[in-house]
Parts: sequence; structure tokens; C-alpha cells
Amino acid sequence: MSAPRSPLRRDLNRDESPMRHVFLIGLGCVALAAGAIFGPKLAVALTRLARSAPFRVQSVSVVGAQHVTAQRVVAATGLQRGTPLLDVDPAAVALRVAELPQVDAARAVRLPPGRVVVGVRERVARGLVAGAGGAAFLVCGDGVPFAPAGPGPHEDLPLLVTPGHAVAGQAEPGLTEAVAVAAAAAAAGFAVAEVRISGSEGAWDASVRLVGLAAEVALGRTPERDAALGRLAKLVKHRPEWVAGATSIDVRFAGWGILRSDQPAETRDQQALPEGTPEAAAARGYETPSDRPAAG
Repeated sequence: MSAPRSPLRRDLNRDESPMRHVFLIGLGCVALAAGAIFGPKLAVALTRLARSAPFRVQSVSVVGAQHVTAQRVVAATGLQRGTPLLDVDPAAVALRVAELPQVDAARAVRLPPGRVVVGVRERVARGLVAGAGGAAFLVCGDGVPFAPAGPGPHEDLPLLVTPGHAVAGQAEPGLTEAVAVAAAAAAAGFAVAEVRISGSEGAWDASVRLVGLAAEVALGRTPERDAALGRLAKLVKHRPEWVAGATSIDVRFAGWGILRSDQPAETRDQQALPEGTPEAAAARGYETPSDRPAAG
């Protein structure tokens, strides 16, 4: 036995019949045709009927909202009870709702005789940023701090640190770059705890901290980011003991992986891995170091 449908879904299914969808359009066409055939008086009468009490806004329903409240969405529509449904511009309503910081996109439809339904697609948090006064904001993929982080757990979101100032509802280029770095690192298989961006637009430098590792990893500028992440992945795979003991890792340069550690010099692993050495090849994962003696 199937579960009963919610009242909202049941009402939407009933109201979304084709006849109800086209009622207003049909009535408008009839009014125009009647005006052309039978004179303007009949057209005026039909228009007056379409603006009468049964065809005025009685309710606004919201679909798709999870974090932003339905009350905020309804308020953002600007609609007043009793407004003739013919006077409601769905595109304008959707634009007003889309201005809410939590909303990525919106759509509105008129459902005769007196209902407006607004569907929203909310923004998805990709990171956290500290705003004015230290308050944390959720950041979406467009680099917009769109909502306060609140007291809930956010361990799965990286902290984003940039040269700019986070302003709620406004995109910031450094945050856009930080979100892209976090996404690239996640795609490479890393759990990212923090992304730090320095420099300026067009010449960003990025570094990351990974979950479970103490080291800050320098990735360099955007064009070399994917290659740097590839070097880091191979270094983690082939020299995990080096990575675990490092306080900083630099993978910005092709053929090099530079690790620094606070351990005493006599127990510290090799730091610079020049191109061509077996250690460098192993750290990048190109091959396993050979046990054979060098020729010559």
C-alpha cells in the first residue's frame, strides 16, 4: 500500500492540469477575439471577469526550499493577496526571489484561479570563510558568501583564506579561486581542511592543508595547479613517511618535491629531490627506486 501524498503535492497535481494552466491565456484570447467580432463591450466584460475576486491571488506556495524559509521566499515575491492573477509577471517574481542570498535560481508559475507556485534551487556550500567580526559564512561555487554558517557541524567544508574581505551576498575573486582549488584537490582524492590564496587576480598562488597532515602544501599558480596536485598524490603514495613527518611541502616545481621538517637534521629525510635521481622518481611515482648500483 503506497503512502498518502502530502497535501502540497496533492494540490499541485490537481492544479497542474492542462486546462487550468491555459485558462488565463485562453480567457485573454477569447476576450481579444470577442472584441474583434462582437465589439469592445464584450471584451471589456471578459477582462473584468478575469480580474474578479475568484481570479485574484489567494495563496503562494514554495517548492524546493530546505534552508531558506518559505516565509522569506513568499516575502521576496512581493505579491499581495488580492492582486489579479493577470497582473502577476512570473519572470519578475522569479528574479526577485533569485536575489535572496541562499537562492541560486527560481521559477514562478500562475495556477488559476488564484494561486502562484514558486520553485527554488538553493546554493550549495563549498567552503567556509570568516567575515567581519569573525563570523563564519557558507561559500558557494561562485565564490559568494551566501549565508551564516550557524552552529551546526561543518567538518566537511574547507576553510577558505583569501586577501579580500568577505561580504555576504557578494562574489569575491579570491574566494572563487579558493573554491576551485578545493574542488581540484578533492577530485585528486584529498580531503581538504584549508585553502589559502595569496597574490592578486590573474596571478593567484595557492596552498592547502589536508585532513590528517600537519604540513602546509604549496601548489603555486593556477596553470600548474593540476600538475602540482599530481606530484603531491605520487609523493603521498610512494613516500608516506616523508609526508607524515613534514611541516611544509612544496610541489610547485616540475621535477622537485621539497619537504621541510622540524626533526633533527641527522634523522630528517632528504628534502630536495632533483630531476633524475631515483628518490625523485620514486617520490613522483614514476618508478620504484632501483637497488642496482650506479654504473661507472
